[in-house]
Amino acid sequence: MEVESLENIKKRIAEKDEEIKKLWEELRAEKEKPREEIIAELKGIKRTTGQHPGGLLITLPDTDIQKYTPLNYPADNRHFLSEIFLKVDILGHDEPTVLQKLFQLTGVDPSKISFHDEKIMSLFTSADTLGIPEFGTDFVKRNLLTPLKPTKFSQLVQISGFSHGTNV
Repeated sequence: MEVESLENIKKRIAEKDEEIKKLWEELRAEKEKPREEIIAELKGIKRTTGQHPGGLLITLPDTDIQKYTPLNYPADNRHFLSEIFLKVDILGHDEPTVLQKLFQLTGVDPSKISFHDEKIMSLFTSADTLGIPEFGTDFVKRNLLTPLKPTKFSQLVQISGFSHGTNV
C-alpha cells in the first residue's frame, strides 16, 4: 500500500472542497433538526415562578395590594394583571462602579470615548465582546452581533433590547 504525501492529500481535498462543505452542512443540519424541533416546542412556555429583591409592583392609589398577593398569572393569560399593576425590575449593575475604578486606574475617561469610533465599533462587528456587559454572551454574539453587524451606537441600543427577549 502506497502512502500518500501530505501535498497530494491536500490537493485531493481541495478538489472536493465544495462537495465536502455540502456534506458537512447536510450532516450538521440533520444533527440540528431534533434540537430545532425541541426548541420550537419550548418557545414561549413559562419556565419558572421566581422572585428577586429588585422586583417592584406599582399600583394605582386606590388598589388594595392585599387583594392580589401572592401573585401568579394563569398559564393561558400572562397579561391579566397589566391593567392594574406596573411591574418594574430594579436590577443591580456593577458597571458604573467598574467604569469609575477603571477610570481611576487607567486615566481613560469613559465619557470621552466617542460613540462613533471605528475601532470601538469594530469590536461589535467582529463579535469580540467578551467582558462587555450584555454583549459578551454567546447568545448575543452568535444570534445578534454576528448576523446584524451593527455600525452605529443606536443599533447597539436596539440589540441590547432584543437580547432580553420579550415580556421581560
